[in-house]
Amino acid sequence: MRKLATLENQKELNILKGYLYYLGIETFNYDEAEDLNLWVVKDSEQEKAKSFFLEFEKIYLRKESSENELEKLIKNSNLGAAKFQLDKSLEAEKEKKIRVIDAREAISSRKVDFHFFSVTGFLIFFSVIVFFSANSYDNTGVVYLFFTLSNFPREIFFLFEVQNGEIWRVFTPIFIHGSFFHILFNMMWLYQIGSLIEKKEGSFFFGVLICTVAVISNFVFYLVVGPNVGGMSGVIYGLVAYLWAYRKVAPTSQYFLDDGLIRFFFIWYVFCWVLTLLSSRLHFGASVANTVHGVGAFVGILIGVFRASRKEESFLSMSRFFSKEWLKIWGIIFLLLAGGILIDMIAKNFN
Repeated sequence: MRKLATLENQKELNILKGYLYYLGIETFNYDEAEDLNLWVVKDSEQEKAKSFFLEFEKIYLRKESSENELEKLIKNSNLGAAKFQLDKSLEAEKEKKIRVIDAREAISSRKVDFHFFSVTGFLIFFSVIVFFSANSYDNTGVVYLFFTLSNFPREIFFLFEVQNGEIWRVFTPIFIHGSFFHILFNMMWLYQIGSLIEKKEGSFFFGVLICTVAVISNFVFYLVVGPNVGGMSGVIYGLVAYLWAYRKVAPTSQYFLDDGLIRFFFIWYVFCWVLTLLSSRLHFGASVANTVHGVGAFVGILIGVFRASRKEESFLSMSRFFSKEWLKIWGIIFLLLAGGILIDMIAKNFN
């Protein structure tokens, strides 16, 4: 996707967009009042689009043509805009039907490109091995090796074990799961979402993404609460947030993320706040590492924004991320992150 032009106002942008679509060239612009940039979706159509834009400049912007040519351009633009709306509505209906089918068949079908000799396969396999090894008999040594552990000395601002060479401890808590439902939930989402990202981005990048989200979220939890954290949930939130941010920055990318999935993870994130507070007051043992969820999602968003802006749209101005729309988005993200950390700090004081 390449930038074609920056228009003076929204009316000019809409007329040019409709005109180009009438001529068979699909363009894209962000739904923001202050964003007047128009992008050509297919790089192969960039030169053709430039020639049509020069024609648009002459006829519409500079008025260096007859009234008949101007009227014809506006008429064609209106036809193109109408065709664009029709095509988009048909496409939305088609995607809706596909999503319904996918929702019913996703787990049982082979639509997810998954194999055990992959990063996703290794994470699932190793998590299952650790789970059964730690829960099938009294093997505290396995759990000991995977926890971050140190509550002391906090003044050195880093894990005592890591300083003594056990560097895996900031990563390996993702393999610890306390119940069958816990590991089933996490592995199901890792299988669905992890396979998708690994297929598109490659195993190396996917591995780096997993490690970055896991290490940062586990370490921040250690600083806020302590060493008792386990599970792949922070990584799952990081992957979902990565997809959301990538799609937000590059709406024309190959990634598709159902809005219902985003709502589910948002509701679950807030519900876990309530669960954690109730658990800390009533002592029924169902507290959740909200900090891991929030930090994991935040790291995933940052990586998704950076990755999409560099890979999908290399000419995208970073100033867009300080627009009114994105300032609101960043504000909500920081509030959700702070909320998760605050809940864990409150729960810690109750315990």
